[in-house]
Amino acid sequence: MQEADVLLQVRTAELKDAQEYLSTSDAVSYADVQRMVENLNSKIFQTAAQVTDEFLPKLARAVYKYSHEDNPILVQVLVQAYLVDRAAWVINAWSLPIDPAYQTILTEVHAKIFVAENQAVSARWRTLTKRHLTLLADGIDRYIPALCGVLFRGLLDILVTSGVPMAVGAIEEKARATFGDEFATIARQVLELQKVIGQDVTSSEFQVLCSKHDDQFLAEFMQDIDDGGARAKEDTRTREGLPIMCTTELGLQRRGKRAGVKGEKDVEERSVMLKAKVAMPSLVEDFKSQAKAGDQMH
Repeated sequence: MQEADVLLQVRTAELKDAQEYLSTSDAVSYADVQRMVENLNSKIFQTAAQVTDEFLPKLARAVYKYSHEDNPILVQVLVQAYLVDRAAWVINAWSLPIDPAYQTILTEVHAKIFVAENQAVSARWRTLTKRHLTLLADGIDRYIPALCGVLFRGLLDILVTSGVPMAVGAIEEKARATFGDEFATIARQVLELQKVIGQDVTSSEFQVLCSKHDDQFLAEFMQDIDDGGARAKEDTRTREGLPIMCTTELGLQRRGKRAGVKGEKDVEERSVMLKAKVAMPSLVEDFKSQAKAGDQMH
């Protein structure tokens, strides 16, 4: 009888472990994930605008050759694009620090598991892998200073390349003193999103969308930031397939699988919860035209 009780306890524990492994209950909702991406986009937008306001008097002439200094948009686009690109790089990573070869291997393995197994199994493999890789790396807090360093180096490159007539060391000192808190907030939001998407959601797979320079414009996944501006009346389809300049706000895609009908294979489902905001090369041409018109008026 005692042996039977022990066996029952063992089998009960095994069943509990199996149920936990195959569970698709999420620690956060889809709406929470979307809200986190939107909040990060908003913070990046605000910080890029503040950087532009701080350095605009010197940057405006260097970047657009304006005879006036009241349009910071192109500078802001440059800063946003860099911060968004680095954010996506970290959020979609399997582990920190990021080793490109390591990321490629894990991405390929997960893709095969996603195709071969049901959603619960592939998602649990992903969450356990990312969770234990993070534990091996002593958690995310230690990476905030390192990520801030990456962000500041990129910002410094933009400011120097744009022609700010200050010593490089002086630019960096001013940027760090002025925007240290903002960059730390961005870094924390990025790392928290990396954890939530990688470890806290099992009913679906989330990926932030961030296209590179010269990638094709795809209206299904992207929105032109100039849709409400100079090209507001154009049909979005006229831009389909054209190369983009950069991404200024992250998008969000959800992917999952549902059981097939009557023993058929599982059916993959995809949905774009947020379209990535992108700038097209035409934006630069529009500003050049505005600058020329402005100079002719003076």
